[in-house]
Amino acid sequence: MAELVAAVQRLTNSDPSIHWFCPRAHKDQDAFYFDEDCLSDLPDESEAQKTIRAAKVKEAEERRIEVLTALKILAYEGPEAAPFTNAMKAGLKTQLTRCDICVREFHRARGQLQRLLEADYSQEDVTNFMDVFDAINIARIVAALNHMTECLVDLPPEKRNFSASGDVGMYGLFEALNCAPFITNEDVLKRYFDKPFGLVQTKTKLKLPTYAPGVIAFLFSHNELRSSWAYRNFNKIARPLTSAEFEFSVKPYLQIAAGRVSIVSLERDFLSTFWKGMRLITTKLTKELISAHLRTMEVNVYTLAMEHWQVDAGHFSDMVACFQRWLELNPVAFWDAMGGINGQHVAENILSSPVLQRLMKVRDETEPLRLEEKLGWVLPFIRSMKPANLVPPTRVVFGQLLHKFQENVYSEYAKTVAWKIGLTALLETIHRVRTLHGGPVVVHLLEVIAKEHIAVILSELEGIEQKTEMSIDDTEQLGLDIVEAALALDIQCLAHSRHILEKTQAVDHEIGLSGLDIWEKSMRLIKPGYPALATATIAGTSGLLSLEKFSDRQIKAAPKQTKAWNIALEHLLRHVQLDMLDRLEASTPDQLVELYQEHKAAKGLITLLFNGAPEIHQAALGLFKTLSGEDNRRDTIMHLLKAFSALTLSAVASAQGIIASSRIFAPASTFLKLSTDILSCLCDSQDGLLRSRGADVDFHALEQFWEATWTALDTIFLLTEQWSNMGFEKQMLQDFCRETMDFAEYAFDQFSVIATMLRGAAHAHGSGSSREEVGKKLLGFPAKAFSNATKWLRLRDEYLVLKAVSLTCKMLGRLQEVGIRVEGKAARYVEDVVTSTEGNAKVKTKLSANQKAELQRALEKHLGREVVGTMTGSEGDSGRSTPVPGPRPKGGVIDVEAWATKSEAEKARRQTEREHEAAYGDLIAGTSKGAEAYKQMQQRKKPAAGAMPAMQKAALKHQADGKSFLMKRKQEMEAQRKAKAEALARQKLGAGSGVVGLGDMGKDHTLKGQNVMVSSGEESGGDDEDDEDDLEDLFGPSKGKVRRKIERPEFETSGLKPEVRKGPTRIQRTARSLKDMRARLAPDLQFLHRIILKWDYFHEGDFPPGASEHVFQGVKNVYQDPVSYQATFEPLLTLEAWQNLVKSREESTARAYEVKVLSRGNVDGFIEISSIVSAAENKDLGLQEGDVVLLSKARKASEDASAPQD
Repeated sequence: MAELVAAVQRLTNSDPSIHWFCPRAHKDQDAFYFDEDCLSDLPDESEAQKTIRAAKVKEAEERRIEVLTALKILAYEGPEAAPFTNAMKAGLKTQLTRCDICVREFHRARGQLQRLLEADYSQEDVTNFMDVFDAINIARIVAALNHMTECLVDLPPEKRNFSASGDVGMYGLFEALNCAPFITNEDVLKRYFDKPFGLVQTKTKLKLPTYAPGVIAFLFSHNELRSSWAYRNFNKIARPLTSAEFEFSVKPYLQIAAGRVSIVSLERDFLSTFWKGMRLITTKLTKELISAHLRTMEVNVYTLAMEHWQVDAGHFSDMVACFQRWLELNPVAFWDAMGGINGQHVAENILSSPVLQRLMKVRDETEPLRLEEKLGWVLPFIRSMKPANLVPPTRVVFGQLLHKFQENVYSEYAKTVAWKIGLTALLETIHRVRTLHGGPVVVHLLEVIAKEHIAVILSELEGIEQKTEMSIDDTEQLGLDIVEAALALDIQCLAHSRHILEKTQAVDHEIGLSGLDIWEKSMRLIKPGYPALATATIAGTSGLLSLEKFSDRQIKAAPKQTKAWNIALEHLLRHVQLDMLDRLEASTPDQLVELYQEHKAAKGLITLLFNGAPEIHQAALGLFKTLSGEDNRRDTIMHLLKAFSALTLSAVASAQGIIASSRIFAPASTFLKLSTDILSCLCDSQDGLLRSRGADVDFHALEQFWEATWTALDTIFLLTEQWSNMGFEKQMLQDFCRETMDFAEYAFDQFSVIATMLRGAAHAHGSGSSREEVGKKLLGFPAKAFSNATKWLRLRDEYLVLKAVSLTCKMLGRLQEVGIRVEGKAARYVEDVVTSTEGNAKVKTKLSANQKAELQRALEKHLGREVVGTMTGSEGDSGRSTPVPGPRPKGGVIDVEAWATKSEAEKARRQTEREHEAAYGDLIAGTSKGAEAYKQMQQRKKPAAGAMPAMQKAALKHQADGKSFLMKRKQEMEAQRKAKAEALARQKLGAGSGVVGLGDMGKDHTLKGQNVMVSSGEESGGDDEDDEDDLEDLFGPSKGKVRRKIERPEFETSGLKPEVRKGPTRIQRTARSLKDMRARLAPDLQFLHRIILKWDYFHEGDFPPGASEHVFQGVKNVYQDPVSYQATFEPLLTLEAWQNLVKSREESTARAYEVKVLSRGNVDGFIEISSIVSAAENKDLGLQEGDVVLLSKARKASEDASAPQD
């Protein structure tokens, strides 16, 4: 006891301004420190302020422990303890009549006090003490309430208010609302609380800013005064409950109330009161409160509700509202609380409720039924469940809403509400299940929709083609959305099955069109007229673009399921073609225009146009031809771009995006053809829309199209090698590669036109984007594709090699102009290509030395540095079209005199020999017996290290060993004659010459070195022996495979193959001279063109206008570097051009003709003008590419210098 006395004395003798239960002191009576008291200030609180506040709260909590310890003195009743117990009671009275926070914290500490006592004393002693403690508190509260009653009862009604009773009464009432033993004692409330509580609200209703325990307790009270005040006060607090408020103010009283409605001791009259209060409390809950507090209650309110659905009472609406809120706030906690109760049971229990059944049958409403609210739980219910568990419970929901509640026993109002909510729930279910992509759940749902619901949904859509957009109601729109979503889901499921088959060769469900009835019934309902249903159906088929059949090689891995998948796709395509596109083609052009103006329909039709299946592509193209009235594809596309620019370009960009993301081969070829036509319609110099001044082109859609085009091209560049291993025909793939390179170069060439138009549009809108900014933005997309495009430098085909080099050089130049640097990996790859030699082949290619030089020049200009490496022509390189001279003389010296004085006869002889030897080498290299001998001969011809340049050595050798060469030539021809005889002898054996050399059935017999791409591991000729390498890989033989040589008939000395009726055909390359190869290069002449076009045609003088005479120098014999060589010959080149122009002017041989300007545009800093000259007129004029034309308004332009001209 001595310790307790000391504790009481410390408290009573301490500074009276210090609060016992909160951090407040006399100087800050209105300050707030607990989190729940300063919620609005927490977001803006600094760390320093938070630290200070936390320290004060901790100090108050320590002081509270000290007070609770001292309260043990109340257990002593003797005269010795009386002074201390009285002092403690007096201290409590003082503390609890000046601070509302202390009142709240004191009564919240009751549980803490009890736990402290239970740690040291027996349960009986603790119970006795708590009874004494509660009696002291109740007595203090009752005295304060009596004081309030005395103060208010004699006052006029208008003067009765909360403050009229003074601090004692005011804090006494507040303490009563926070004291649990008081507000749970109904007898005490009636005797001491109700009267002052009513008096204080005579004029103004009492309002508390917090969720006091009394507020919650009174929600479940039958007393009208208390319950009405509690509902009003609870609703006026806008913020949600805090954790502390739920634990101390809500949980104790909610558990008490829940105990009264347990199914084993149900108070039916209290059921409505309970769920009404529960509904109000639920509105103030958060997700965290549900997880951490509501779920931890001793009573499980979730399962409690399941016991009440079948009770016919007035609680149904409130219970539905609670369920809906729980599902929306925290679905995980909801299903965790349900335990073994599944969703199907929940749905059946609610929908079979006698209250709901009765409400759905009411036809004469005496009060609003609000059936929408009664069924408001359906959507949250569907959204709360995992997609994998959705089908069984939703099947119950759809069966009730779409079928059972549509019976005549239910009111029209109920039918309408149930139908709309049922359709909304079905659409939501489809969207939720789409996240699974495919599998048994998706198949099950589609089967349910197809067999049970699609017929009744489509029955409401009959005659929709006769309506207008404004007359379609909400339920009809929901039906259209369901058709679209179901078709899209079926396609997605099919795509997912393909993906699984590719990875694992097996799926866990039967493959096929699960919703076959959906396809048939919805598409056969399409009729000419308003295109609502057609739009929904077309939009649902957009995913078809990402599907292609399994190839024959892929089918071998899982024959049964892959064949079933192919059959399912065939069924789907047949429905789309026959049941949809063919029906739509019967529409009038105006009806098709109306259809195409729907964004979803336009997008869907364009994806069908890009489809890789020929029948779908042709059917869609026929539809567009009907729409446009044109007969060919390009004119049809031109019509679409003119009439629907933004719509068409954005739809095309979307289709190209699907092609890029799906990474399949089937639509790639169609993409190339259509995209070429679109670019032609936009950029063609004769009729391109971007070159027409009056053209209305959406530039944002144009940017989207440009981006999507290069994204799809990047995918093609990346995946062609992979596609080549899927068993497609090699010739088809080679043609595809050519189409790809043609289109890529053509598309890149249109950059200038598109950039000019976009830059003009930017200036028109005031953005003022510079040329570099627009260029950098547009070229950013080709730059991303550059890395994969450079891999095509390994192409075998001569034409493709030329295109790949051309495109690479163009891209490097353009990107450098706008300041875009290619990725380091791509730059290193091109550098490896350039610097590869036969002895150090970093990247195996078929590039000639000229092509490597062109690449090197472009790369060095792009990187701004010299590419280190040695480039030498490889005589053994079968991909080279013509021999190339040896390396330059050491030191980089250009010996002009030595070059110019060479004998013409000597050059001709050397050139003839080189061409002859190259052609002869090509023939011998393709045979089997002569190949090894020829290679050995070529090895002997290779120069040793440190030898003189190949060109000089070849000249000396031909001069010294002419006779030796003729002798060897005769010997080789004689060997070939003998080989021919042996080959003919072999052809007479066995089944005949038509089958000589043929291998296994279906095997590709193309000779080594004839594939489209070169493999870095390729060393020698030979065919694959394995059956799996039927195509011998589009990108060359795979590394590490053992190949056997097959003897083949040799060629005749004339270069012709012996007659073979059905043998494989070898394509021979044409040997071209060095002069021809140089002529094939297309250097950038823009700099020269700018100089020439700036000249004044009538300038008098021997030198070009503006030229200084000192720049023209004599030609030296030797130049030490290319810069000095260029500085000499460039002015001489322009001088020669000027002198030719002057000569033409003086001779007046040119004829004037009238120019009709069709279009004008700025391209690469030039003004490009398009005009048409008839064939008859050009026959007289003789105009050719590269001619310089003088534009003038004078009839005789060459004679009138004063007329405006250019």
